[in-house]
Amino acid sequence: MNGRTKLAAVLLVCVVILASSGCSSLLAKKDTLIFTSGGNAPGEAVLSTSISSYTEEDTAILLYYSSEMNTGLYNIRESTDNRSAYSLYLFDENGERLLFSGPNPYTSAMIDPFDGSVYFKESSSEDLSVTLYRSDFEASVKTAVTTQPSGAALPYYAAEGTLYYTDKDGILTGYTADGTYHYIYTFIPGSSVRKIYADPASSTVYVLSSISARSTLLFSLDMETAAVTPIDAGVSDFMFSSFTGRLYYIKSAGSSDQLYSYSPDTYRNRLVYSGSVERFAVSPQDDYIIFITRNTQDTSAQSLWVITMLTGDSAQLLTDTVFYGALFFTGENSMLFTTAETTEQTTVYKVKRLEFITDYSRREQR
Repeated sequence: MNGRTKLAAVLLVCVVILASSGCSSLLAKKDTLIFTSGGNAPGEAVLSTSISSYTEEDTAILLYYSSEMNTGLYNIRESTDNRSAYSLYLFDENGERLLFSGPNPYTSAMIDPFDGSVYFKESSSEDLSVTLYRSDFEASVKTAVTTQPSGAALPYYAAEGTLYYTDKDGILTGYTADGTYHYIYTFIPGSSVRKIYADPASSTVYVLSSISARSTLLFSLDMETAAVTPIDAGVSDFMFSSFTGRLYYIKSAGSSDQLYSYSPDTYRNRLVYSGSVERFAVSPQDDYIIFITRNTQDTSAQSLWVITMLTGDSAQLLTDTVFYGALFFTGENSMLFTTAETTEQTTVYKVKRLEFITDYSRREQR
């Protein structure tokens, strides 16, 4: 059994709460700490985490994970004779399988749970153009949806059987698996769309756009009326929760960052956390938010934190780690991410799995 076929077995990670026992675990580490923020009286709690390598390859980069389908995608680079080859793998609880391979790197990917469509971007190793493809779990064929020139961001999102993407000219287009394209909207000339999320249930697309070299705007677009509703400026990243219908976003505030939640129903936002936040993810039922701190001029190492939404408490899960790419929850208390470890000769990329449990039974009560 090779390294890749061990994937399902690695999923069986042991998580041990060590609050009262003197046991230890090879994968688990225990930290007793004081939770912060939230406005409640701080109390002693036990945080237990376990972490293990999810892939054995040294060049694996996680691209996407769907907690709804328990299925993910990752990219592997292999170098021979000064030439690189890339492979796109799909994995689930039954193992993994190769979808496609070739000379072009796969830079992003996602799965639409509605019809099982797999969408991914390839960056040409020759002219650096970017092509967005559609396929399926069987990977019998890949169909080019659009190709954009070098430097195009080509943001996209798939939901309810429709792929939404924005081209270099700022045109938002819908695409379905039968090859049908339909025009939706044209954004302001000169602006650059960086990220989109589509919520077909409300006929809304949420958009993060650069409106100048140093200014960004997060807004919603009604796909039926073309009405635009500004949400906030100075936003660096955002996510949409299909479970609650809320938005979560980061914006700069002087020397720190601020993480907000936003309700499209009430048009109100709420400050969740203030501090160093570079990237984040929201758990499937919005119980937790995990985030990575920004690196500094002195070190590239970062920390991984978790926020409990019910209480506002926060706790550190990992320290002195270099993270690469996005974070993904696999359940309410488990996640996947990619780490980068640089040696004198090369950089090793590993997809890691982390689980955490917090025990509030020892918290002091007012």
